[in-house]
Amino acid sequence: MNRFIYLFAVLRPLLPILMILVGGIGAIYIIGTGIGGKVLLAVCLLTVLIGISTYASEETKKSEFFERYFGSGSKKKSRGRKRMGKRCPQCQKMIYHRRTVCQHCGYEFPSKKYKEEKSKKKRQESNNKAQA
Repeated sequence: MNRFIYLFAVLRPLLPILMILVGGIGAIYIIGTGIGGKVLLAVCLLTVLIGISTYASEETKKSEFFERYFGSGSKKKSRGRKRMGKRCPQCQKMIYHRRTVCQHCGYEFPSKKYKEEKSKKKRQESNNKAQA
């Protein structure tokens, strides 16, 4: 069921494009051949205008549609962007962001505890300098 809903949501913006193409080609044909009349030309041009306005409003409808059927994206936004990798400072190759040792060169990344201790020492040194 979700596949059909997703397919509908993806193909839905193509309807206004189809309206624009059919109306435009019809108007060009009517102007070029002189067959038809002003009413038929007006209908073709009106189809183009309706297609353009529908296409402009599709973006908001699409986001509402996906939010209703597939949940809001607020959960993903609150977690932040996923980090895919980090660069090893020794060999400059990309590795998975949670690794602690580079699989290419064996460089060992500092742990969180080490970083916290280092930042505490810097704060203490800056406090000592400020007091002196």
